[in-house]
Amino acid sequence: MMKRLKIFLIIILLLNINVYAKKNNKEISLSKKALNTIVSHIKNNDSDIRAYAIESLAKTNNTNLINLIKTYLKDESRYVQIAAVKALWKLGEVKHIKSLKDIIYDIPQKNINQPTPLEELKVISKNKIREKAIEAYVDLMGIKANKILLELKENDNYPTIRDVASRELAKIGYKDELKNFYTALNSKDEDIRFKASESLVRICPYNPSFIIEVFKKEKSLRIKLNLLKALNCAKLSEEEEKYFVKIYYEQDKNIKHEIIKILSKTSSKETINFIKKVYEDTPDIITKLIVLRKLNEEKMIDITDEDIKYFLSDSSKEIKKMLIELSDIISNSEIYIETFLNDDDPYIQIDSAIAIIQKEAKKWIYF
Repeated sequence: MMKRLKIFLIIILLLNINVYAKKNNKEISLSKKALNTIVSHIKNNDSDIRAYAIESLAKTNNTNLINLIKTYLKDESRYVQIAAVKALWKLGEVKHIKSLKDIIYDIPQKNINQPTPLEELKVISKNKIREKAIEAYVDLMGIKANKILLELKENDNYPTIRDVASRELAKIGYKDELKNFYTALNSKDEDIRFKASESLVRICPYNPSFIIEVFKKEKSLRIKLNLLKALNCAKLSEEEEKYFVKIYYEQDKNIKHEIIKILSKTSSKETINFIKKVYEDTPDIITKLIVLRKLNEEKMIDITDEDIKYFLSDSSKEIKKMLIELSDIISNSEIYIETFLNDDDPYIQIDSAIAIIQKEAKKWIYF
């Protein structure tokens, strides 16, 4: 009896799926077109685009793509190889982490007698690749990357790589290393302060207090921007949120964008009401899109077709990218997401393709 019931339920399910598929043939073909768009870019002559497309394939959660991605572990570009390792890791193939170690320990040989400018450039280029491999290794391994980082910090031939190792140690929680970057923020040399602030963006420290105090006295706009970006992982106190609310309208446009990003992570009703007022008052599309997700979560906004038309009145890459990222909360995002598949920018094509695939996958899950 139970066996017959199971067979009956399977037949009903298959019939329903068949009906669903026929009714949604356009969506299925669109998903296929989206995947083909990404796959077409992994053959691009530009290694940056190839790498971006390969990493994006992991976001489909499609393990059938593993064998395809594996072929790029031998790509002529080391950056593409790194992207392939990251994509395979996210799809469950973790053994290829060894490829990152091979890149990290591929130490360039320097002509110590009379290096030519070309040789110097080759060394710089190779160490940039090693830096990307180190970052990828830390992103995948977390605290378990400490052994390699400590070894590089003590023994690597190049100060740039030793500095990278120090930064990554700070990222995974080594407090003494983090203090060194905080100390550098008090340097009289603006370039040193800038490099320290840039490193803190990557480190993303949890405690905001020191960074905010430095921000208050810093004069350089580029450093102030980095300091705000470095607060991405931080949890602000009520007083710290009030400080940013207070100074918001006095700031440069780019500073405002970073402040409103920080404030959009709040749970304070007072701050949320401030964000809503900013949304209603500002004509700036970037600001509106930054706060859109938070206001949607709080059920304080309805996104209309007129809103979308207004957002699309700015055709910049930044706006398109933000709209793609928000497509999961915009119920009628089909208005623009399909057209972005044919955008002139390959990165926009790839991002929109992923959004389409993920959106269709959710429909099947809920079905």
